[in-house]
Amino acid sequence: MNGWIKIHRKILDNRVVCKDADHMAVWMYLLLNASHNAHSQLYGGKTVELRPGQLITGRRVIGERLNINEIKVKRILKLFQENGQISIEGAKAGSLISILAWKEYQSERVFDQINDQQNDQINDQPQKYGNADKTKACGASKEQSDQINDQINDQINDHNQEGFNKNNIKKKTVPNGTAKEKDFFCDPELNAAFIEFIKFRKQIRSPMTDRAIELAVNKLNKLAPDPLVQRQIIEQSIVNGWKGLFPLHDDDEKHKRRKSQPNDKYSAIKEFLEKAGDKE
Repeated sequence: MNGWIKIHRKILDNRVVCKDADHMAVWMYLLLNASHNAHSQLYGGKTVELRPGQLITGRRVIGERLNINEIKVKRILKLFQENGQISIEGAKAGSLISILAWKEYQSERVFDQINDQQNDQINDQPQKYGNADKTKACGASKEQSDQINDQINDQINDHNQEGFNKNNIKKKTVPNGTAKEKDFFCDPELNAAFIEFIKFRKQIRSPMTDRAIELAVNKLNKLAPDPLVQRQIIEQSIVNGWKGLFPLHDDDEKHKRRKSQPNDKYSAIKEFLEKAGDKE
């Protein structure tokens, strides 16, 4: 595939695209493979007219091309869709993906508008400068052109970022100070322990999403119905630095039993010898 695309530096402010390297790779794949011009393509047994910013692909194809697990590709595409960055229409032959902000970033008309405004600014400059003044005039026009560039780019990105922020509020990980306001369990001590686990995950730079918290609550209820045991499971994960929740290890209890048994036998023998000595 030939040609090129435009990438603005403000893409680094997009928290979904920059979530990790795989998210960035999938986003670049979509941009680089999206159609630049309208053309016909076979899709789902029918000929469809692909518009600029659309492509037909599948999560397996993307995963094989980028060496990313197919299941993770599915989650990434779903996240992009939920945050208003793409739309997806599924079919057996693949998915029709549309990049919703394609025109704002890739349309030639936007950049033609920039060039026209820059030319107007330059042409409006007085033409009565001497040789020394021409350098100053060129410097002024360049500064004004840079300002126009920044204003238009800010408008483009603010338009796309506004839609992203509205949707992304629901997908943020639990912010500092809000976890303690929510009750995940009826037992207050268990609830406090679970909040500590959420904070622990943040400390190890693996914050939990709302979905991850929901799954963790369900897993705790499956592992043990007793709140005391559930607290011990949470404390076990925090002490060992684990991201997940696992059944309690009973190795320590078995070790204690083995250790106590010889002591009990020794005590019994000692008591027997003492009684025998008393009889003599």
